[in-house]
Amino acid sequence: MKIGMKLNTTAIFAIVVISVAVLVCILYCIPAHPTLDTIHVLNLDKDVKRWQAMEADGQRLGLPLQRFPGFDGSVLTQHTVHPLGVGRAMIRPNRKDKEGKHLVNLGLVGCFVAHRNLLTHLSTLPYSDSAGHLVLEDDIKLPDDFMARWAAISEKVPASYDILQCGLWHPLGAEVAPGILRLGSDVTQRKNLGAFCYVVRHGALRTKILPWLQYMVDAYDEQLALKYGEWNAYGVQPNLVAVNQDFEESSINQINEAYK
Repeated sequence: MKIGMKLNTTAIFAIVVISVAVLVCILYCIPAHPTLDTIHVLNLDKDVKRWQAMEADGQRLGLPLQRFPGFDGSVLTQHTVHPLGVGRAMIRPNRKDKEGKHLVNLGLVGCFVAHRNLLTHLSTLPYSDSAGHLVLEDDIKLPDDFMARWAAISEKVPASYDILQCGLWHPLGAEVAPGILRLGSDVTQRKNLGAFCYVVRHGALRTKILPWLQYMVDAYDEQLALKYGEWNAYGVQPNLVAVNQDFEESSINQINEAYK
């Protein structure tokens, strides 16, 4: 009888210890707000100066920027888009172009594929579901107070977020905290545009974001925006970063214009 009581007491004590350990882990090990665990910059091989400018910004701010190769849409043909999940109609030339030389939207498709390639890569990394990945395009400027502003922003966004847009044009959403919007969707309006600075939660990549990006149905930023009403999507206003005025035009427009 005494042995049984001793065993029961030991078991109860073990359960209590384990329960406390789990509670401590929940409270202190799992972040309550978004974190920046990786920072990647999308950059075409030909845009050396853009990467150099971003690299200099990262060094100045002490940020571990990692370069990820962009996708040059100028190499696409009507024979190579289908394997990428892109319909030929997306790049098909005008009917008046009898020779079919002037494909359209090549820069747009290249941008989509580049972002999807990066998110696919991030999804394979050994991070917890709560980890955050910051994605930057190479034509932005990181301000001196980037980290200070990020710290203030992250405290207002719940850890259950799926995507946090830190750079938007024509934002659409409801303010849930000063400077923080819970983003919505409206297919009749071109709102929540831009994909030059955003954070994705690691756990949302495989379950929500990448399945939606399997096929290209719209420009990258607009395809993401179609889901903002369903996902836990947030936006920052004013934007955390600005476009780098040293670069005259986006790579997307440069490629699109070259193939008109």
